[in-house]
Amino acid sequence: MGIGKLAFLEFVDEAIGSGEHAASRDRTIRGDYFVSHRLGLGFVKPSAWHFHAFEDFFPMLAGQTLKTGSGDDAEDFEDHASNLVAVISKYPVGEIAEVEYARFSPSITIFSNAEDRDDVAADFETLVSQGIEYFRETLRDYLILEPPRFQMVSMCPAVRYTAQFVFEHRAIAPTVVRDMTLVIDQGQRVYSVHLYDSPAIGETIGGEFDAFMGSLHLA
Repeated sequence: MGIGKLAFLEFVDEAIGSGEHAASRDRTIRGDYFVSHRLGLGFVKPSAWHFHAFEDFFPMLAGQTLKTGSGDDAEDFEDHASNLVAVISKYPVGEIAEVEYARFSPSITIFSNAEDRDDVAADFETLVSQGIEYFRETLRDYLILEPPRFQMVSMCPAVRYTAQFVFEHRAIAPTVVRDMTLVIDQGQRVYSVHLYDSPAIGETIGGEFDAFMGSLHLA
């Protein structure tokens, strides 16, 4: 599945220049373009937003407080961090570390999990339902706003749905967040893309998210 190697390399040439796809590095960022040669994944981030594609993602995730709140969530966060491909945020994440209560930042996170692929072969719909149930159990006041609906993304089967929950993080005040989620079956991997904003505090993003989803390229 996906657009195929030739079409993907055409996107790579547009993104980072002819011949650069032969470079040994796994991931390349040029301007607003992101390419992962290993994953066969490329996209264009919203202009003036910030990449955090090469950060240590564990500290970023571990600041979040889960509803289960046992204080024993480090292993879960490590697992999530290992599957996180990129984070794009409207505001620099560094602001959160420097201010006791920084503002919430609209953001996009992209996860890649090859282990989920066996479950997809059995039932893609069940995999999506299990993900929603996990969020209900771990995120405060998790609520589905728009139920899952099937579509195609970069010639791959996908499911899109919208939810909201109370985002709790030790560096910012609790914030009601909207989560527009895409789950994509690439064939080799399952991708989960989360697009977060917060109408409750006036941080509403529309066109940027739509443009981002339209820019996704999966080989």
